[in-house]
Order: sequence, then C-alpha cells, then structure tokens
Amino acid sequence: MRIRSPHSRLFATSLTAIAVLAATTSCAGSSGGSASSGKSLAVSIAAGPAGLDPVHLTSDQTSYIWSSLYDTLLYLDNQGKVQPNAASSWTYTDDARTLTLKLRKGMTFSNGHAVNATAVVDTLNLIRTTPGNNQQALAAVSKAAAPDALTIVLHLSHPDPNLLNSLSTMAGVIGDPATLTKGSTATDPVGSGPYTLDKATTVAGTTYVLKRRADYWNAKAYPYQTFTARVLTPTASINALRSGEVQASIQGMGASAFKAPTYTTKLIPASSVGTLVIGDRKGGVVPALGNLKVRQAINMAFDRPGMVKALLQGAGAATDEVFNPQGPLYVPSLAQKYTHDIAKAKSLMAEAGYPHGFTLKMPSFYYMANVQPTIGQALSDIGIKVDWVTVPMSGTPSAILSKKYGMFFYFNSVDTAPAEININLSKGGLLNPFDSTDPALTPLLDKVYSETDQSKLDAVYQQIGTFMADNAWDAPLFQVNVNWVLAKGVTFLGTGATQFNSVRQFGVAG
Repeated sequence: MRIRSPHSRLFATSLTAIAVLAATTSCAGSSGGSASSGKSLAVSIAAGPAGLDPVHLTSDQTSYIWSSLYDTLLYLDNQGKVQPNAASSWTYTDDARTLTLKLRKGMTFSNGHAVNATAVVDTLNLIRTTPGNNQQALAAVSKAAAPDALTIVLHLSHPDPNLLNSLSTMAGVIGDPATLTKGSTATDPVGSGPYTLDKATTVAGTTYVLKRRADYWNAKAYPYQTFTARVLTPTASINALRSGEVQASIQGMGASAFKAPTYTTKLIPASSVGTLVIGDRKGGVVPALGNLKVRQAINMAFDRPGMVKALLQGAGAATDEVFNPQGPLYVPSLAQKYTHDIAKAKSLMAEAGYPHGFTLKMPSFYYMANVQPTIGQALSDIGIKVDWVTVPMSGTPSAILSKKYGMFFYFNSVDTAPAEININLSKGGLLNPFDSTDPALTPLLDKVYSETDQSKLDAVYQQIGTFMADNAWDAPLFQVNVNWVLAKGVTFLGTGATQFNSVRQFGVAG
C-alpha cells in the first residue's frame, strides 16, 4: 500500500478542535462590524504561516493566505469534489499511470509573467525533489513534462488515488520560475492567485493583508477586494468579532452568544473527530492491544453522549467511526456499534485473558487538558491503568511516530476519502504509526488504487469503513462541530465536506 505520508496535517486539526473546546460563553455585544458592501473582509485564524514558499505550505488555516496568492491546478468545491481551476481539464490513461492536464489560456503571475506548462512543471519538480511538508504528496510522480505551453503530463510510478486532491491543495500551486528559489518567496511569493500580499500593512505572524488583482482570470469567485487574516487566540477572536475588527471567526460553545441581526452563524457539523487511536493493533508494544476483544472492550468503556454533553456542551455528536460522515467511508448502520457497557467490557477483558486489566503508557498532548481525565477514568473503569507521559507541543509528531505508545488521543479533521485512507491506513500514515496491515484489508486498499468506476469505488470504501469498525482498530469518541460566526453582510459557503480553507468559501449576503 503506497500512499503519501500526511504528517503536515498534524496541527491543522488540533487547533480548530482546541478553539471549540476552549471557547467560552462570553456574551457578544451588539455593535459588531459588517463587511463593507463586499469591499473588505477580515477573519481570525489560529496561527500564521511558517513560510509561503511551495515546499513548506500547510493545510491548516494558513491556507487562507497562501491559496489567495497561488492558483492551484485543481480545486475542491464546497462538496469536496475536485473541479477545474488553473487546469481546465485533466485525463488519466486506463492504467491510471499517466495524468495529462490542460492549462487555461491567458493566465499571468502577479508580476506580469505568463503562466505556462513550464512554470507548472518547475514548481512540481521543486516540491517533489525538496524535503518539506509536501514532498510526499508527489511521491508517485516519476516525471513531469511540458510537451507544449498549455499541457502538463505527469508520469506515475504507481497509481495514486490522492493525487487529484493533492493538486487541489498544497502540491498543486504554481509559482513563477523566475522567483521560486529566491529567499523572498518565503515571505512574499509571486503566484498567479487572486490576491497579492500588501507588504506595507502586513505584519508577519500577526496580520496578513491581501489585495485582489484586477487582472485575475476568475475574479468573480472572490468578491472581496481586500482580505485580512488576523492571528488571534480564541478569546481575542471573540473580542475582535464584538468590536468589528474581524467579520468572520470559528467559534464553538460561545457561538450562541452572537445574536441576529448583527450576526449570523453557520454550523459545520463534524469538522473533526476526537479518537483514541489504537495504533499497536498487533500488540508489539502493548500485547493486550493485539487482542480484538480488548479493543472492543475499550470501545465499550466510553459514554460517548455523556462526553459530548460534558466536554463539548453539545457542540458535537457521539460517533463510533473515524471517517467523515459526509463521505463514502462512513457507514451509517455502524453509527452506534459500540454502546457504553462496562459489564460487557469487563467480560470481554476477562475472555481475552486480562480479568485484572493491564497498565500502559499514553502521551499527554498539549490539546488534551479537557479530555484526559475522562479518558483515564473510562479506561480505569474496565481495569486499564494509564501512566501519562507529558509531551511538549513540538514533540507531538515524533511521539506519535515513535512506536513507544500503543494508544494516543488525537483530533483529526474530516476530509475526502483518499486523504482519510492516507492518514489512517497507509504505511507511514500519521494515525497508523505501527504500519498495521491485515489480509482482509490489503486487497480492499489495492482496489482503491485500481478502480476507476466511482460507484464500485464507493462500495469498496464502505467495506473499508466496515472493516475499521468491526475490527475496532480505533476507538472514535465524538465529532466536533464548529460554528462560523459572521458579521452582517458576510456568508460562509462551506459545508464541511472538506476542511481545506479558502477565501473562495466566503460570499456577500444578498
């Protein structure tokens, strides 16, 4: 199973979920601020970009900034479907080993240089040959060629079901070859996107101000002439909404305090899933976890509806599945497969040979303050004692991948089916740190590569979702909802089908 390793997605998820868990129920004032007839929009984000060069782009909220500066070859619409963008069309060969894309005519970079196939190939080659966040996204590409000014041909060493998604996000950006390798690209890149960075008013790490290009080929998709992203804490974002400094912000439990007509809210259900990842499914580090009955017992230890009520104050839903409820991997009939049943869980533990339980180490990550006591108590109720090991924020990815911990808790953004298979089931996938495989699962994953008929592929996805639940490879606990709070005049067009962030998701009311 050869799919790219998605480690760059690590912090994209946790920051949004943390914002929901940390949000207070502060009362919103009635002053607010409205978007001025589509002329300007300011949003709050959790963190600024570490860099804006193509090699180091990430899929968190910083994509509001870089996706405004760069065009991507394709794009994900509000239903999570791949659509034409800078590339007006694409075709695969029957064996899915050659992808041909056709560029639109007449596009230009912000410095006036023409966008052509050579620029695309140069950017792709930079990303796929340079160590960084997005190199693995193009691991299947063995050669990129530009046979003419508007044609790009990608030759693949093996089919990659996630490639179109990758070309819709970080790995699909187009930079000007004349500036790609210059140091200035990290802070002020030359792209062909709808906006340019206003260097006079931008303060790196704090405020990013973008001005819309008058000559952009698809300006109608971007109604705001000025777009500002402000880096704010959850509490500061509430205050900024009140004062009118921002007109859009993700809020959790505090969203209900913002009232009409000054504000509107847009609920995005199941933005992420809080999961107890049972990574050591073969029992190499924690032998008990290799036993299906133990994994099933763990799933039965949790009062999921109670966690939603107590931890999220209702801003979510209980779940037994790790996958996007709007996607084909989600199996509705399995929604309540594991109910809270301590007696049955203890019985399963005894049948598995652990009547007195066992002890294991688990990492205590920076985002777990609210959930850790509940997780520890639930496991204790069935005889599993947890020794918590504090891990600093910077050590989170290395701890997950260290194979020291048989289980860990993680917030993962819902996504498209190929991306979710990638992070949960691929070799090297962040949430598959022990590279777990199974004779029943492997042929299903192989079909994901080879099947080109979407209806047949969806049937395979359902089998994969069923396998995950039946074998209790993880213990999903709850889906986290988010609410966009919007000032008067602003609309949010996203549905939650994809977690990719773009200015394109905002519209002007009326």
